[in-house]
Amino acid sequence: MIISSEYRKLGTAFAVGSSACALVLEYIVSKAENGLIFEKPWESYAIAVVNTIIVNAPQVLLFIALTLLALHSAEQKPLATESEIV
Repeated sequence: MIISSEYRKLGTAFAVGSSACALVLEYIVSKAENGLIFEKPWESYAIAVVNTIIVNAPQVLLFIALTLLALHSAEQKPLATESEIV
């Protein structure tokens, strides 16, 4: 399947935006985490899990956006049938 340059540019913009958002979230989460004081060890583990989900959210959204973009691209150009290939 050939992807048009328009979809490539849009996919690249999604990837760059997602990476930038992930970096900003990681910075904010690390600063917020430094100010926390935990009484029990399990609290720090719970916060680490939540922080991981928050920081990785842009990557999940990027995967969904690229999947939808690929589906939309596939709908625009129908695949070749066997009679066209031969």
